[in-house]
Amino acid sequence: MAVARMKSFGRVVGLARELGVRAKLLHPWRARLEGPTKVAARRQLTLVEENRQVKRPLAERSLEVDFLKVPCKK
Repeated sequence: MAVARMKSFGRVVGLARELGVRAKLLHPWRARLEGPTKVAARRQLTLVEENRQVKRPLAERSLEVDFLKVPCKK
């Protein structure tokens, strides 16, 4: 109920007064409802790409190490 009202309200302060809570409490909820901003979404895509670029060489090195360990065990 409060979520629907928050979407329809223009300002958080008015809704906070109506609900009897502090506006500071509602601001994080409003941010969650609005979803990620363009900057946050772009940053997320950048981090995913960086992660992919790091994981591939790490996996290759891990395979090389495993490959070289096999002959040493004999």
